[in-house]
Amino acid sequence: GVGALKALKENGVELKGRKVLLLGAGGAARAIAYALAKEADELAVLNRTPKQAQEIAKLVSKALSKKVESGSLSAIDIKKNLRDSDILVNATSVGMKPNPDESPVPAELLRRDLSVMDIVYNPLETKLSKNAQDAGATVISGVEMLIYQGAASFEIWTGKSAPVEVMRKAALTHL
Repeated sequence: GVGALKALKENGVELKGRKVLLLGAGGAARAIAYALAKEADELAVLNRTPKQAQEIAKLVSKALSKKVESGSLSAIDIKKNLRDSDILVNATSVGMKPNPDESPVPAELLRRDLSVMDIVYNPLETKLSKNAQDAGATVISGVEMLIYQGAASFEIWTGKSAPVEVMRKAALTHL
């Protein structure tokens, strides 16, 4: 959650007054949901198994006293929720190796005024991020979340400022 929030902010994405659509309901999605719901005005969580999305929505809603919507990863729910969302975060494994040619969102639903973060970092550029870039959207790579999460951990454990640019260079070299 910390890494995702920092990645968005460092890439100029404003959360106040915005609606976030989060795809996925695993551990990373849960952490991201809490972090983003603290700052965004609205949050919707969609998952392949809607019950898991509903559980995250209830937990976040109760903890932060915010309305959080939930639903499935169906084409209908994605289209309905994406229509009025400002930020899209993919926290599913769709598009990750060994299936880099897949995207959880049809390209025609992506648009210029959308910010898109795909937390997948292998491959570095996913089909979702390529499609979002083609649509003119602001795109934040999953590597950014990885780097900022690592930086936060480094600072917690050492009490020192993390060498973010060194970490970025190392991550990009190895990926």
